[in-house]
Amino acid sequence: MRVQYALINAFVEASDVSANESGNPAAVVLLPTPSVTSSTAGDVFAQFPPDATLQAIASALALPMTAFLLPIGRSTSKYAVRWFNPTEEAPLCGHATIALAHYLFNVRNIPTDRIELATRFHGMIAAEKKSSGAVGLDFPELRGLKVISEENEERRSLLENLGVEGMVEAVLISDRDWLVEMGPKVDLKNLKLDLAYLGRLHPRSLILTQVAAASSSSTIDAPHVYTRVIVTVPGFVNEDFATGSAHCCVIPYFFSHAPALARLQHAHGDDLGDTLRVQQLSSRGGRMVVTWKRHEKRVEIVSRGVLVKEDVVEVDG
Repeated sequence: MRVQYALINAFVEASDVSANESGNPAAVVLLPTPSVTSSTAGDVFAQFPPDATLQAIASALALPMTAFLLPIGRSTSKYAVRWFNPTEEAPLCGHATIALAHYLFNVRNIPTDRIELATRFHGMIAAEKKSSGAVGLDFPELRGLKVISEENEERRSLLENLGVEGMVEAVLISDRDWLVEMGPKVDLKNLKLDLAYLGRLHPRSLILTQVAAASSSSTIDAPHVYTRVIVTVPGFVNEDFATGSAHCCVIPYFFSHAPALARLQHAHGDDLGDTLRVQQLSSRGGRMVVTWKRHEKRVEIVSRGVLVKEDVVEVDG
């Protein structure tokens, strides 16, 4: 079976839109429009190819994520989406959504600046083409983080493994993630990670974050916050190059936890509104602007994509 796909790097900087080695790569597979129009989201998802086929394609591509898009009816603005990494389906993925939106807006040049996406696990999300050429994602906020006391044994073990005992501001946990806010003495970019140990955190992934020091140069594009994200799924434990969904909890954390907000305002002033510039400190790097829409319980993530190539992959079946 021959499958056409587009390879797109997401979360690239405006100055790097021609680069192939920055941001987070994702494949986008646009599936044929179903012959029968579906009236409900459930009907739409029943019209995707079998899960085994989608997983085989994602495994053959061997990229951090593959987004499968299924048009809803004859509309160019409504789609159903599913995301697969090389080993399993993902409930939500920011960088692959930046990639698919860039593909539709800037490669296929669909005649609209906004698309709506039905997801299996998080309802409807949306993507918008900005006048700057960037893409804005409308994602749900991810809350539920709770502070863990210093006496907690799991907390103590994690910080010891990271080598940051006594140098963290807070450690929080939810059903989905660990979040560790590092203090200013930690060199987050060069922090060594023991992936074998961190893989045992599954089903939780690990988000490391830190308030960026105030820049002495121009602050127009300087980041407010740094992050690193380690994804832990069975058979696939690695640092993510650039992540959208993780920041659906990071940004609400900084704005809703008083001590974290105080540290942020001490470094960057108290006129931030609800928007932060984020730099992800992976080997490829990623940049985004994230706004917490607190009253809507949503998060807007703005960044860019760049097309690397369009190609075909051969898959058995």
